[in-house]
Amino acid sequence: MRKMQIKKTGKYEYLVEYIEKHQDDFYRLAYLRLHQQEASLRIVQIIVDLALNNYRLVGKSENYDEWFCKVITEKCIDQTAGRTIEKN
Repeated sequence: MRKMQIKKTGKYEYLVEYIEKHQDDFYRLAYLRLHQQEASLRIVQIIVDLALNNYRLVGKSENYDEWFCKVITEKCIDQTAGRTIEKN
């Protein structure tokens, strides 16, 4: 998977580092549930965008694992159910 380049700024810095470190894990989780490369990549892009644009929703750094797993799982369920998985 091609690594995403995200601009690091003060308030996002730790979140960006976490995303860069774990983006392959995000993809693997999405692919494990969907078995579709394109859909898995799109879900990763959506959750990264959601996290960066709504970083307060993600919460403290100790909650990152839980938040990302939950959101990826929800988006995969939406995808398999045929619902729109765009940013919301």
